[in-house]
Amino acid sequence: INECASNTTNNCSVNAICKNFIGGFECTCKNGFNTINGGIETLWDQCGDINECASETTNNCSVNAVCNNYIGWYNCTCKNGFKSSSGGIETPSDQCQDINECASETTNNCSVNAICNNFIGGYNCTCNNGFNTSNGVLETIADLCRDINECASETTNNCSVNAICNNFIGGYNCTCKNGFNTSNGVLETIADLCRDINECASNTTNNCSVNAICKNFIGGFECTCKNGFNTINGGIETLWDQCGDINKCSSQTSNNCSVNAICKNFIGGYNCTCKNGFSTSNGGIETLSDQCADINECASEATNNCSVNSICNNFIGRYNCTCKNGFNTSNGIGIETISDLCEDINECASETTNNCSVNAMCNNYIGGYNCRCKTGFITSNGRIETLSDQCREKIPEVEKDPVVTVGVKDKRLRFICKFHTVKESNVRYEVTWFQGPVEKQIKGPDTFTSDQNEAFLQNTNKYGKNGTFCMGYNIYCKVQSYYIENKGIKSQPRKSNEFFAGLQVNPMLLVLSEKDSPSNITIKSTVPIVCGDGTENCRVLVEMGQTTADHFVDYCTLQFKPGPAGQTKEVEVVAKRDFVDDGNQRMFLKMFIPDHIDPMDWNCHKRIADVEIKTVDVKTARCTSSGDPHFTTFDQFYYSHYYVGDYVLVQSTARNFKVHARTFACSQSVSCNCGVAAQEGDDVIVIDMCRDNIPRARFASTVEPQSGTSLTRDNNGKTFLISFPSGAFIKFTTQYWRNHFANIEIQLPPDDFKKTQGLCGTFDNDQCNDMMAKDGKIYSIGRGWFAKQEFSESWKLGASEENLFYFRGGPRKCTATRAKTYCICSEYCCGSQRKVNCDFEGYVDRPKYINGIIGWKTLEFPGAKHCGRRKRRSLDNNVIVLPDDGNTEIYDYNPVQVSGNITSFPTASGITENQAIEVCKNRIRNSMAGKACLDVIGPSFLTDSYEQQCVIDIQVTDSEKMGVESAINSLISACEELTLRNLSFWRSADGNITSPPSKIAENLCPNECNGNGKCKNGTCICNPTFITSDCSMKE
Repeated sequence: INECASNTTNNCSVNAICKNFIGGFECTCKNGFNTINGGIETLWDQCGDINECASETTNNCSVNAVCNNYIGWYNCTCKNGFKSSSGGIETPSDQCQDINECASETTNNCSVNAICNNFIGGYNCTCNNGFNTSNGVLETIADLCRDINECASETTNNCSVNAICNNFIGGYNCTCKNGFNTSNGVLETIADLCRDINECASNTTNNCSVNAICKNFIGGFECTCKNGFNTINGGIETLWDQCGDINKCSSQTSNNCSVNAICKNFIGGYNCTCKNGFSTSNGGIETLSDQCADINECASEATNNCSVNSICNNFIGRYNCTCKNGFNTSNGIGIETISDLCEDINECASETTNNCSVNAMCNNYIGGYNCRCKTGFITSNGRIETLSDQCREKIPEVEKDPVVTVGVKDKRLRFICKFHTVKESNVRYEVTWFQGPVEKQIKGPDTFTSDQNEAFLQNTNKYGKNGTFCMGYNIYCKVQSYYIENKGIKSQPRKSNEFFAGLQVNPMLLVLSEKDSPSNITIKSTVPIVCGDGTENCRVLVEMGQTTADHFVDYCTLQFKPGPAGQTKEVEVVAKRDFVDDGNQRMFLKMFIPDHIDPMDWNCHKRIADVEIKTVDVKTARCTSSGDPHFTTFDQFYYSHYYVGDYVLVQSTARNFKVHARTFACSQSVSCNCGVAAQEGDDVIVIDMCRDNIPRARFASTVEPQSGTSLTRDNNGKTFLISFPSGAFIKFTTQYWRNHFANIEIQLPPDDFKKTQGLCGTFDNDQCNDMMAKDGKIYSIGRGWFAKQEFSESWKLGASEENLFYFRGGPRKCTATRAKTYCICSEYCCGSQRKVNCDFEGYVDRPKYINGIIGWKTLEFPGAKHCGRRKRRSLDNNVIVLPDDGNTEIYDYNPVQVSGNITSFPTASGITENQAIEVCKNRIRNSMAGKACLDVIGPSFLTDSYEQQCVIDIQVTDSEKMGVESAINSLISACEELTLRNLSFWRSADGNITSPPSKIAENLCPNECNGNGKCKNGTCICNPTFITSDCSMKE
């Protein structure tokens, strides 16, 4: 059957063609149609339209044409700006090509002021030079190119300030202003600008007269009159008002002649000639810089007529000659002329012309006279009589000054005035005693004969009664002599030496730096100390009183026992090393002598002057090495040190002081502190837990430690403190993470300023040189604030005696010099009621938070008992005598080295950097210590470095606990040091300095109680089952 013969005998759709075959038929899709599976049409998969435009691979349209799909077919129409050669539909043989709209004016809309620019698929219109659209872009039908007025603004033309801009359609030009021209005399160009015409260059280009000067200026010229000429109106010359001569001498205001000169006018000028008696320096015409000045005729004998008996007196414009004393002119006026010279006056011719007394004879000489005493008369100095020292009858003279000394008589002080006498029986001497410094007569005058040459001064009073003299003053005498028959005429008094009776203090001013050794104040008795009847053990007491406590003295009371004059006592004074920034201080050491029943002479005394003491504050510094480990140098420079071995933390170039540290590999990539060794003088102390993870402290030195050297430990056994006499200390605080590790703090005294080397830097207030290697080379910081290996390795130590961990002392010796005891003596008030504190061994008094040192134990030198230095209280539980281990604790240290490869975030447990930053920030700032320190110190206390340390520690250890605890301990150390050192945090509400801030003391608990307790008043209150001062152990 031919199913395709009729549409009724097949089910092919209208989009398919029926094809008959023997036994059946099939339906194949027409062009432009297809089934879903691309095969023969079936009832469930009929032929549908193919969208040839859906893909570039199913049509032949070029890139310049648009594909248009229809049912069963498609075509390609040209895009705007393109056309086929036939102008119709694109075919493979007639594809769409670009239309050049600029080929003809009829195919574009560009105006006559624009240029047509063809491009593939279109065109645009750009404005000709001198034209623009309103919006400054391409021309459109709605916005045509129009003329630009380049002269409307200085920014749209190149005309100079000397030219005028002229606009025209499509352009502009620049014409020169009056007084200006170009080099070629035409329009201005960029290469030929309008420049000023110099009308004064030639007489033909200006109209100035011969009495005027042509002055050119930019754009013109003017004629100013020459000196001596002017116009009628006094201004610039014009053609109708030219310059004429001025008579400068007609008025004083029109010339510069001084009052000492005469003005002379001439055509075009004038000059000034000097009046008689005046001259210029060069003898010529007066000028402004050389005016007529008075001639000093008296400057030279050649310029005046005065005789040798007269004095030349210069006046302005003249001079005269007045007679010298003892001379006069014949007319008695005294002014000399050539015809009337000055002649000698005979003053002795009349009693009215001289001042000689009746006891003197007048002797005339040329130009004067004198008065000589008559026989039997004399002046006080034995010379010519004067009005103040006239001739009088002769009197006996005391030829030498008397001398005052001191001695003892009848167990009381006695002063002796020894004076010179003459062997004349009719001469008497009067001796008067005085007490100074303000002259006060205390005895006399007493009369003595020629065979007596000593006078005495002595107290005879009893206790409670006034004596003749008091101690603490200058004692001196005066002696006069006279004849018995003429008692009213006495010699001039002769004064003795001033003898200071009492205690002399020297010096009266001391300037003490906090780094200086003690200085001495010397107190010397100038008189003997003598006891009265029935006593032999009397003494003179001197009590000290300090107005402030910024210095120490070694005694608060001095005693002068019976003995000769010249006894000397010394008070040692030293500035207190307080390690606080309290600035330079000014204070006084007062000395008070209480009333004495015996020696009686000291019952009356003048107050001793205060000794002024100035203390100079000196900078101290602290270095920390914490965590794994992170350094903050003495100059507050921050870096990390990831190397294993023994290293120099600091060594002083000024004294025998050094601190070494031992590190171990606390992870594969970083190191931690496990030991510290320190030396000052002969004292060497080592704390080491590198061998078995147990901190062991020992005195490596075998000589008994100096007083002031101590080793203490908290009651947990986790924190050790090494203290030295200079005030230096080293704090070693252990923590636990996988193994025990330690934070190290080093406090330096002022002695070491600018004198340190090592990993802790140079301590000179300059962070830039803190990375100085042993050879002096300064390294920059490495990536991530890590120290470069060359810097660190330069301070690495080998196994030698130079390394304190290998220090070997000799036999034990008891040769330490005991430190002196120093005192703070309160200002005296009422004798025995004074407060005296003499518990200071040495002169270091560092402030501390008391809560932080309760329960600490002293680790004592093994040989203390043998040396007899142990006190009875040493048997107390707070003192532990270290075992005498000899050198058994010295061992070869060969640690495992770290890889040096710092792990990156995230850590092995998945901690990301952002998580670490957030944890460190929150835990540190919200810790009890962090909140207390931020609250007391304020925003200047930055936690950034501790947060950075925490993040790095978490990164390398994968432990939040280790990173946070180590950083908080570093923060506590810095906060404690800052608040103790800065006195501004000690002030009470009324502004007075009291004590360190209690809020800090109450919140600085050890290790923040490890989260196993609460911090209260600086003490951990542990949760149940936890013990130790930091709640770190379970029961």
